[in-house]
Amino acid sequence: MAFYYGGILEGIMAADARKTAADDRRINQERYDREQARADERWALTQEQFNFTKDAAAEKNRMNLLEIAIKYANKNAKSFTDGNYKVASSGGKSVDTVEQSIARLKEFDIPDEVIAKISGGGVRDLAKIVTAFTAAKEEHLKEYGEVNPMPNEMFVEALKNAVITQPEGYKVDVDAVLEQFGITASETERLMFPPNVTPRQQIDLKAGALNIVPALSFKDLDDATKAVGMEVIRTAYGELENLRGAPEAEDTQINTWRAARIAQIESGLSKAQGDVPILTDLFGLFGNSYASQYIESQPVLQNAVKMGQFPKSYAEAAARPDLDLTAPVQGVENLAEYGQKIFRYLMQNNLVPVGTAVKFYGSNGSISEQTVTEQLIEQFNRSQ
Repeated sequence: MAFYYGGILEGIMAADARKTAADDRRINQERYDREQARADERWALTQEQFNFTKDAAAEKNRMNLLEIAIKYANKNAKSFTDGNYKVASSGGKSVDTVEQSIARLKEFDIPDEVIAKISGGGVRDLAKIVTAFTAAKEEHLKEYGEVNPMPNEMFVEALKNAVITQPEGYKVDVDAVLEQFGITASETERLMFPPNVTPRQQIDLKAGALNIVPALSFKDLDDATKAVGMEVIRTAYGELENLRGAPEAEDTQINTWRAARIAQIESGLSKAQGDVPILTDLFGLFGNSYASQYIESQPVLQNAVKMGQFPKSYAEAAARPDLDLTAPVQGVENLAEYGQKIFRYLMQNNLVPVGTAVKFYGSNGSISEQTVTEQLIEQFNRSQ
């Protein structure tokens, strides 16, 4: 019996032990589950924080690269502007702004419409033009002094004839810049990039536009006046000889003109003799094609005429025709008809040398000037 109760007790104790073990396992599982849940929550939070930190770092890096990309684009764009600001020259000195250069150019009495032509030029080119104009003015002052100031026509012509080119602009390719830096940008951020750039014009003065012709020396002036004077005397002697040997005309007006012309040439030649020849009368009778060609062939003489260094009578003679048939004649009403018959008489008797500049009235009453050529003489002879 005792053995029987002992078996029951052992069974109860074993069952109790099993229950206790099951409770312990349940408690442990619950504890584990709670700890695991907390661990999962901590892991999830950690993962969330890690991802946030990684995204923030990536965004910060993108923004840094975006700032660099914008600076890069601005630098390239600025190199094309050459606009209205001070820039450093190769010598380290600053140059005037566009407005300052234009204001200085106006000091040379250049018309606004001419200034407007080059106002689109870059700051460096305009500053170079101001420097060139200033240097030319100083050189002219040294050569001619203050009594003969430099005419502004040279400056005006230099700008009128300046070579103006439009350099190719700079296109800001935002996509290419973003790709170069390996980043993306929002539409708002893309607006932070500079716009496309159209550079200012390139202005170049033509070579020799500001050449200052040296002043005419006394020796050159003496040589030039002698050359021109001798030529008008030679022309006068040649015409005098031809007129003296020419036949009488049937028209009394032609004979009267011929006699008066001979007397005028003889009087002019008499005054051109001696140590101090007076050529005024001869210059009044003849223009001087030779003088014109002689002056045009030498820039120093052209400039001397402009500057008033060349004798006025010589310069005026160079600008007149050799034979003027438009001058009023006492008793003659129809100068057109009169001049044409004088010219026809001269041509018929070979009294007009090739190269002679003749001024006359046309049939319509307008004044014409023509230079006698071999071809003109042939055409005239065929028409007779």
